[in-house]
Parts: sequence; C-alpha cells; structure tokens
Amino acid sequence: MVAALLITNATVQDAQNLPSIIVIEVSAQEVSPVVKYPGRAEAVETVELSAREEGFLEQRNFREGANLTKGDVLFVIKQEPYKIVVEQRLAELAAAEAKEKNAQADFKRKKALAKRNDVSQASLDMSEAELATAKADVLHAQAALRSANLDHNYTEIRSPINGRISLATYSVGNLVNTSSEPLATISRFDPIYVTIKVSEEQLIEARKNGINLDNLPVAPTLRRDELSV
Repeated sequence: MVAALLITNATVQDAQNLPSIIVIEVSAQEVSPVVKYPGRAEAVETVELSAREEGFLEQRNFREGANLTKGDVLFVIKQEPYKIVVEQRLAELAAAEAKEKNAQADFKRKKALAKRNDVSQASLDMSEAELATAKADVLHAQAALRSANLDHNYTEIRSPINGRISLATYSVGNLVNTSSEPLATISRFDPIYVTIKVSEEQLIEARKNGINLDNLPVAPTLRRDELSV
C-alpha cells in the first residue's frame, strides 16, 4: 500500500508561524540586596567672609560663582585712613627712638662723671630712670605701629581657602564693619561629602548583627541624577 501525503501552502505557513523557544540552563548564585537612598552633596569646608575693620568697600575683585585660590584679594576697604594712622605711628616711633638715643647718651655721660664724683648719685639715678622710660616708650611705639599695620592689612579681605564663592552681600560703596553680615561665603567642593539618610530600623538591625568596620559588608556607589529643565 502506498500512502500519499498532501502538503498545501497553508500547512507550510502554519509551520513557519510556530513560536521559537530559547532554553537557558539555570544555576543558583548568591545575590546581594540593593538598597537605594537619596543623598545630598555638601562642601567639606565653608567659610564666611567678614569685615574686620570699618570702612567703605572700595573694590570687589571677583566674579560671583567663580572658583578662587587661597590668598586671592576679594574685597578692599578704603585704605587711606589706615595708611594715615600707619604714618602717624611711624613718626611716633621715630620720636621715641630719638628720645631713647638722647637718654642713652645722657646716662653714659653722667655715669662717666659719677666715677670722678662730678655728679651726684641722685642725678645718675634720674638719668638711668629716664633711659628706662625712653626704652619703654620705644617698645610702646613699636607695638602701636604693628597694630596700625595689622589694621591696614585687614582692609584687604582675602580668600582663606580654595573654593567657590557665593553671591556678594554688599557692593562697592557700602559701609561695612565687624557687625555687618558676612560679605560672601566660600565653599570647597574638592573633595566633597555626600550625606545619606538611613532609616533608624536598618541602623538598629545593623548594630544587632554587628558591623565590621575593617571589612564592611556593603559596596556603596553614587549615581548623579540628571535633571532636565
């Protein structure tokens, strides 16, 4: 007996439409849980710039939002009044040094005369006291000059750190002093802190299980979300 198989176009099309199956061998492996938390980037250093002397702002030498280098001059308070004080203190020091020189010469002369009994001991003691007073006046004048120079230096407000500066609170022409608000703020973002809030429940659970600080059981990673405007 001979059997005949009738194959039509419909049969072939049905065979072609059969779904394909992909077979994958499944294996068991350990999978670490992944937990996501929102974080906040924070500067490692933040410095508020304040005026240490009183005066009108004469210069503002930066662009707001710019990166700065430690030592950059950012603000300048009007310096002329402080320069005048420095010159006065220099003159006072010169006068004090002249008096000391004269007192030193007078004491030296009377000391030599005292050896020949040409002046009294009281006169010699008076000359020595005047010399000591003159030396003290020189020290006082030197301290006053250092103070005046320090005040003059404070008219230049410099960046104490590397970082990025904020908006300025005051513009040129404003009067500022030690009680004024901060002139601006500088923040250093290299390196940077990222603070992440973890639930109290997870912290308690981690403490119960024990945390090995030398070999932490976590592998933290950071992802920055790109915000479109």
